[in-house]
Amino acid sequence: MLTALLAKENAKESSPELFFKEAFVREDTDKPWAIVLKGEIASLAGCYIIVHNTQGRQLAIRHVESGRYPSEAPFRIEIAVDGETGDYRVLIVGHQQDVMGVKLPMTTLDYEVYGSDNFAARNAPSLWFQIRPGEEQSLFSGHSGAVRVKDGENVVLQTQIMKGGKGASASTTGKVQLQPGRFYQLEIMDTFYFSIKPNPLLAFDPRRWFLPNSDVGQVAWWQLTEEKP
Repeated sequence: MLTALLAKENAKESSPELFFKEAFVREDTDKPWAIVLKGEIASLAGCYIIVHNTQGRQLAIRHVESGRYPSEAPFRIEIAVDGETGDYRVLIVGHQQDVMGVKLPMTTLDYEVYGSDNFAARNAPSLWFQIRPGEEQSLFSGHSGAVRVKDGENVVLQTQIMKGGKGASASTTGKVQLQPGRFYQLEIMDTFYFSIKPNPLLAFDPRRWFLPNSDVGQVAWWQLTEEKP
C-alpha cells in the first residue's frame, strides 16, 4: 500500500515549497555528510544556516549570501567524520521566503523532518507524519482553504469552515483521533498557511521520517554565535 501511494506521489510534477521553523536530521553511522542548499535566498541580507547536536555542540554556523543556487552549483556545508552519531537540528535563520526558496531535502542524510508551530506550503505533494506516543487527538487548521488527512486511501479528516466564518479568508478547522506509530498523509488543498496541534514533524517521504531525540529541540540556538567555516 505504501509503495503504491509513493509511486502516485512521485508521478506528480511540482516544485514544492515549505516554510518551517526547524529541520531535524539523523546520522545513524559516523560518516561525512553535507548541507546541500539549492534554490534561492531572496533576502538581500542573506540568511544563516545553524547546525547543532543534542548537547548544543556546533557543527556549522554559516552565512549564505542572497542569490540563486542551482542544482549543479549548490551552496554546500561539509560535515566531517567526528566520531559521533545522533540527531541534529538545522535552522535557516532568515525571512520566510528564504526558507521556502530552499529545495528539500537539504542534506545528504537519509532522515530529515520539518517542524513548526505554523507551516506554509506551495505546490506541495502529500506530506507524511506520525503523531508522538501519548498523543491521540489532533487539531488541524487551514487559512483560506482546507487540509485533508488520509490513512492509506481513506480520508479521516477534511477541515471545514469554522462556525461564523465566511468569505475567501475564512479559516477551516477539524479534530480527529489518530494512532501513534502509523503513517498519515496530509494533503494541502487551496491553502497556504496551516497548523497542526500538537505539532507533528512532517516529511515529503515517509522513508525519511523519524522522531528525533527531544533534547535537540531544547538547545538555545541563538546563543551559538561563533561562525564556523
